[in-house]
Amino acid sequence: MTIGLPTYRRSLLIRRALVSLASQSYRNFVLIISDNNGIDYETISAVKEFADVLPEFLLVAQANNIGALENLKFLLASAKTEYFMWLADDDEISADYIQELIVLLDKDASITTAMGSWIAMVAPCSGQKRQQMRPVERSRLLRLFRFVTGPSDDSAFYGLHRTECLRRTSFSDYLPPNRGVLSNFCYVILFDMLLQGRFEYGRNAEWICHNYSEKDYNSALARGLFDRLRTLLRRVNLYLIYIAHTVLKMPILLLPILLASLLGVGRDIVSASLRLTIRRLGFNNQA
Repeated sequence: MTIGLPTYRRSLLIRRALVSLASQSYRNFVLIISDNNGIDYETISAVKEFADVLPEFLLVAQANNIGALENLKFLLASAKTEYFMWLADDDEISADYIQELIVLLDKDASITTAMGSWIAMVAPCSGQKRQQMRPVERSRLLRLFRFVTGPSDDSAFYGLHRTECLRRTSFSDYLPPNRGVLSNFCYVILFDMLLQGRFEYGRNAEWICHNYSEKDYNSALARGLFDRLRTLLRRVNLYLIYIAHTVLKMPILLLPILLASLLGVGRDIVSASLRLTIRRLGFNNQA
């Protein structure tokens, strides 16, 4: 299997990811690191510290910043193995993560993605297990309907995937005015994976996500009313892509996906309205 690790100016935090990879019980993997910051000597130094404890690795310095999405695509295109996974440069995985997920994929060809539990960290040593949607149904219609209607959960993006299935997925950009926005593209990839097969989840494997750290895409977060409207429009774009991919790849499911998309949009509107109301009530109570 291949692990693709995209990075950009994270020489201090990347060590945490590398420690978790060096600690894996499964050792037959290739690690490819793609640095969007060009030749970064601090990142090179950090990676060199693990040269003797990683089975095999390659560090690629991109000549220009190709953007986060293209960096992820570059890593996938570089893989030559049956299985592939991405790992963020500030996250980590449990010691048996790879071993447990490979067993799941090996035993059942209907599984396209194997995933572990999602541990959301709010500080370096403080976090909790998050609830996951887990679309494990063998019925393509049921798992897609559940995925589209929500609740939103893109954690499986950082699971272990069948490389050939992952290469059949596609995402280029959103419709205006959301072009160039990174947020939510993971859902499109997962939708395409669910078109091909189901997901399965390990009992002990854990993906440990450090969400509290500063990330470049934080600038895309909704802050004012206009930003929230743009966020809602981006979600509408997402449903339109679901519909377009269904037409192209599985037109027989068009009507159910249309219905699921309408339900999903309704759910997003209600959810956004509740969050806005709670926030305003909180501000009023503080005042």
